Amino acid sequence: MASFGIRLAISYAWGKDRGETGVVKHVIHSQNRLIVEGKNLVKKHIRQRQGHEGGIFTVEAPLHVSNVQVL
Repeated sequence: MASFGIRLAISYAWGKDRGETGVVKHVIHSQNRLIVEGKNLVKKHIRQRQGHEGGIFTVEAPLHVSNVQVL
């Protein structure tokens, strides 16, 4: 795996956000994945439970390091 760190600027090489740039928010080393601020957004359905609201939330999904390149 390439050496990726938090706050590193990257560019998308593949996917729906191809060509856009972003900043690494979190690195998951065990899965070789990154979470980028404000990119790769997906809808997540959360069930209502005691103590917190449920609903449909937009969250940042992780993407594989092979789909990005360092700027």
